[in-house]
Amino acid sequence: MVKFLIKDFTLCEKIINSNLTERKKHIIINAILNLDDNIINYNSNNCLTSYLEERENITLLMKDLNLEKVILTFDSLQPKFSYLTNELCPKEQMEHIIGNNLYKLTLDNLEFALDFIGEFDNTLFTSNTFDYISSKYDKVSEYINQNMNEFVSNILLNDVIVNSKENSIFAHKLIVNNNIDIENKIKLIVKFDIEVKDISLLDDELFEKILEFNRMTSSWGNLQCVYNK
Repeated sequence: MVKFLIKDFTLCEKIINSNLTERKKHIIINAILNLDDNIINYNSNNCLTSYLEERENITLLMKDLNLEKVILTFDSLQPKFSYLTNELCPKEQMEHIIGNNLYKLTLDNLEFALDFIGEFDNTLFTSNTFDYISSKYDKVSEYINQNMNEFVSNILLNDVIVNSKENSIFAHKLIVNNNIDIENKIKLIVKFDIEVKDISLLDDELFEKILEFNRMTSSWGNLQCVYNK
């Protein structure tokens, strides 16, 4: 009966969107994952990827699968897990998740990942946050570089990251980065003691905030730019 049902590649989507209990959904999805290695076929509308991403207990969902099947599932669906802080998750699974950047860039996840990889300390919050990570964790810094806007939004702008001189210098670099959203650039200007040496290089949308928070150096070039505006 189950083998017949799994020929319906929309079955997982139907199960996920049904009124079944979470436990029953887990059982059925586990059964399907166990019976067919072509997992991607059942990911209609990204249903399985999204379902995995939002599970708080990764271990519960994968408990009936062997390690090879779990890794195959992760590699096929490429989920970005929202919650890593699960002490019950087997080490091999977590190594694969963190080693392949299968997690969302949130402060909790980043702390967990750095602590899992090596000894973590609170220097992350008080010095140059990105340089601290880059000096110790090559794989993580590469992941951040590829998702810098998410890093800014979820990490650098988090209240626990302090307005240090080092972070302010890094924030200055970010407000001229074309990969950062304007909204995040404005928040960086508000939060950090940025000193812009040449405001002519900035987006027009940032000009008012630069003036409001006095985030520019006193120079003839900047004064002329203000006058011309």
